[in-house]
Amino acid sequence: MRWIQDDREFAAVLNRAHQLTTGGPKAEAQMSVLVFDDVVLLTPSFFSLLVLLMKCSSDKAVSYVVIQPDPISYFHRFFGKYSALEISDGDSAEEYLMILNEDPGDSPADAVGINFGVAVIVPDSGLWFAQVSHSADDDGGQLWVPLAWVAEIISAHPYLHAKEPQLVS
Repeated sequence: MRWIQDDREFAAVLNRAHQLTTGGPKAEAQMSVLVFDDVVLLTPSFFSLLVLLMKCSSDKAVSYVVIQPDPISYFHRFFGKYSALEISDGDSAEEYLMILNEDPGDSPADAVGINFGVAVIVPDSGLWFAQVSHSADDDGGQLWVPLAWVAEIISAHPYLHAKEPQLVS
């Protein structure tokens, strides 16, 4: 688990996040959208889901990036780093929860797992992605996955349910 600090790497992750969340090539009819309560993001169960998704897609890591508030004009400006993390398949749930709740620099309330309007989780493969926004209802998280994975994923994570997608760009 690490902060993404390289400018080019961050730009590539941010670009991939924007492409996927605005209806990019992978967000088509062959995908199913599973919805979850945004608070699940900060649980060991969600980390377990990420590990399962990495296994299904053969990804060794995924990127977590906050796209609202703006990661450059807000987060980088105030904290000198991007609101983006790399989560690897060898990381632990404890590390995952610790980094999402980590004080970015004299402002614990700005932890990337807490202060976000929209956060996106993207693998290098682009075979799936998650978009999470705070919601008063239980539908702030959307997980886009191939139809073939749905039964296995819901069986392992029954808090997920199908619903019509509503992308935030």
